[in-house]
Amino acid sequence: HQRAPRTFPPLSRELLQPHLALPQAYNFFVDSYHGQELHREWKETATIPGKLLWGLGAGSMHPGIRMLHWPGHFEEPWWRCLPRARSISDQLWWDAHHEACEIGKCYLAC
Repeated sequence: HQRAPRTFPPLSRELLQPHLALPQAYNFFVDSYHGQELHREWKETATIPGKLLWGLGAGSMHPGIRMLHWPGHFEEPWWRCLPRARSISDQLWWDAHHEACEIGKCYLAC
């Protein structure tokens, strides 16, 4: 007995929520591993860590970080509603979110 191929509805705004894809040159990992590596390299070389920051904003008139990326499943700051569970970078995200809420651009509530 052979199964019929499964069909899926075409992608639509309802199925594919808005998202933004930026070049990797703007992607900065905000997790304990990359934070520790940045700190270790900075301490060892006493210079701005190049390996982990290499290419940030490459090809742009304004180099630098454009997007913070919490790698891994359930690592994003909005999964930690309780302030005691947040890292410093999580709290920075929440502070920015609260500022957005104050001007009516709020899209998340705990």
